[in-house]
Amino acid sequence: MDIGQSTPSSVNDGSEIGFFSEAFLSRVPTVFGRLAYLASLCDERSGEYRSPEPARLPNGPALHARLAEAHLTAFLLWADLPLPEQHRDFRRYLADKRNGADPSLLRRWQDQRLYIRFLPAGINPHQGALFVQDFALVLASVLRDFEAQEQPAVRRPGTSPQHQHAN
Repeated sequence: MDIGQSTPSSVNDGSEIGFFSEAFLSRVPTVFGRLAYLASLCDERSGEYRSPEPARLPNGPALHARLAEAHLTAFLLWADLPLPEQHRDFRRYLADKRNGADPSLLRRWQDQRLYIRFLPAGINPHQGALFVQDFALVLASVLRDFEAQEQPAVRRPGTSPQHQHAN
């Protein structure tokens, strides 16, 4: 069956699962957004992926396999980005109004290393360590950006705000 011709009756053969995951994920504008979304579908205790729409896509082995594959793919795409691009992608993710850019939440991620939750099963330890190291750098950089925005503008000594605009 062509992925563009899926029907509700194809749920059990995995085609609908593939169509749903590809169609939905293509609407997520950032690589990090896809990684975060897919990680959110994985139960931390069991390691099983859960359907975002159980009525349409029942949980089961086919769904688990497809979402696990998509999670790994999103992880590898993120890992392949150079650090400056990871920084830009994460900033775009945070700029989305649904995700918010709450510095206190990001500090919590940093302090508690909550970003390890984004690691998919099946990666080798080196990939995991590199992700943790890179994401810690990206997160620290984004937090510095926020802190710089929160600080009041610094005036040059001996000038008033009116003189600065004239320069």
